[in-house]
Amino acid sequence: MSKSRNTKEIKIFNKEGLIKLRDFYNINKKARKNEFIIPIQWLDDLNLTESLQTPKYIDLDKASSFPNRFEFGKYFYNLLNQDLDDAELNGQGLWEWLALYYFDSMFSASKGWKLSRYDNYIYLPHKKLRDQYNMPVSPNWVENIPTPHRHCTRGPYLTFESFGKDAELLLNAQAGPHVFGEIAEQFLARRWTKDFKIIWKVASQIFILPDGSRKPGWSSSGFGSLRRFMPVIDSIMYSHNINKMKTTELKNELGAEFI
Repeated sequence: MSKSRNTKEIKIFNKEGLIKLRDFYNINKKARKNEFIIPIQWLDDLNLTESLQTPKYIDLDKASSFPNRFEFGKYFYNLLNQDLDDAELNGQGLWEWLALYYFDSMFSASKGWKLSRYDNYIYLPHKKLRDQYNMPVSPNWVENIPTPHRHCTRGPYLTFESFGKDAELLLNAQAGPHVFGEIAEQFLARRWTKDFKIIWKVASQIFILPDGSRKPGWSSSGFGSLRRFMPVIDSIMYSHNINKMKTTELKNELGAEFI
């Protein structure tokens, strides 16, 4: 995308920028939104940021904000996926820059809100990747427990990359884009689900109604709910090769509770 008048160049936080951002989140972890100032000036600070290897620009007429995380992931995947190098894709700087840029409009809420988990705003992959790309920010818990799926910008990007339009069910929450999808934490942590795209194709057909609304009771933990869906899928996988099944066949195996 070439630069035009109503655009914003996407940047990457360098080491100094990432450390300042980490300290900002740490200091304000228990503060409410109206008790701190979002340091948006860091987004353009030449001492804290760098340009992408292939410069990219946000079209502010289309992407000044997003109604949900699905649309966010879709937009940035389509904008960036062809041109990011390995360090940009797997490093921390890009995702933290985007998280801060959209912090006020998407990833926070004004009423009774506090910063949620640290790894919602700082991308924390496993130690091997942090060492490989010399990432300056590490988690303060067990070193080998990565939580990349929790990140507010990289999580939607990777989920859309893996599941396309079926990612909507995982990414969107009724409360708004400042909250991850109700079942994302449970299921995106299961990395093997990316190898079985039929699971989320069938889930989307079952739980998203033709008008775009959700099936009644879908977010509960009861009979026929999405939370019940994965344990039933687990049991089917013991006796079937899911990747060789058609969607109609998998639906039949799921049983009457998911009709």
